[in-house]
Amino acid sequence: MKTHYIQITLLALLLPVLVIAQSTKIGLAKNGTKLLVFPSEIDFTVLGDPYNFVEVPFDKKGSKYGNLIIGLQFSLSSNEQSASTNYSVITEEGTIYDFQLFLDPSADNSTIRIRPEMGTMSINGNPGKRTNLQQAIEMAEQNDSILPPKHYYKEHSPKKEDSDVQTYQGDQQPLTQELYESDKEEYIRRKCYYNQFNKGSIVRYFSRKDNIFLWLKEVYYDHDELYLLFRLDNEETIDYDVKLIRTSIGTNYRKSSSNQKTPFPADHRYKIPKRVKGNTSNHFFLVYDKFTLDKNKNLVVQLDEINGNRNITLEIDRNQINRPKKF
Repeated sequence: MKTHYIQITLLALLLPVLVIAQSTKIGLAKNGTKLLVFPSEIDFTVLGDPYNFVEVPFDKKGSKYGNLIIGLQFSLSSNEQSASTNYSVITEEGTIYDFQLFLDPSADNSTIRIRPEMGTMSINGNPGKRTNLQQAIEMAEQNDSILPPKHYYKEHSPKKEDSDVQTYQGDQQPLTQELYESDKEEYIRRKCYYNQFNKGSIVRYFSRKDNIFLWLKEVYYDHDELYLLFRLDNEETIDYDVKLIRTSIGTNYRKSSSNQKTPFPADHRYKIPKRVKGNTSNHFFLVYDKFTLDKNKNLVVQLDEINGNRNITLEIDRNQINRPKKF
């Protein structure tokens, strides 16, 4: 009897741990979207069965709270009568939430608020403070984009690799006035390298072709240069091969057949990819010597695909160019 008592006591102590470690089950019907609201911003998701189950991100729709919300659906095109899959969400502070999704014809579409205690584990534990450079390196190692062997900065200038950026005890080198005056190319290169993964403050500024998105994340100003930070999202399974990126100054008279474009190449380019693999993203910079636009002009960014027609044109108006963020 005493042995049974000890076993029951141990089971009672372990039960909360077992419950926390288990994935949360979520039933989905075919006729709606179930929303999950997380306690912190969503950084990454993994869906085991993308054929029968569909996730709907809202951060790319310009919503104020979009980076906290994800929608889940059961595919209307599926003929399965019974299906289930694993689904994991990693938030920015490193918490992993595991779910078990399954088809449930009787499920409602009520919103589920995800509590911190529902997380199954933490990636960081207690990581301590990381430097900006360390964060950039970690994110770069996770990026699946295929980049040119070296990054091009200004035409006819030497091409260098990010590994050439030297650091002091794991931290970034200071971007001094002396460096800018003595080697402006190196100054700009480091500026891009240290800031390539900035989140940016520009909301809902993008152009798309199918499920390929070109986002303008921020326009920065430093010394005599404008830095335009972009993110290229490939939300399709087929890789996106970049033929070229062209930029021009265009007129924006409405309903006018006389709109013209004048080539306006970037003075410096950073991390322009050759290929963005399916379901991955790439961040890159276009850097220009300081300029402004009048009310009838805009900056046109054209992205062309090799052997494909998923070409994207993003028009950036004067309000974005003439009001850059100092950094």
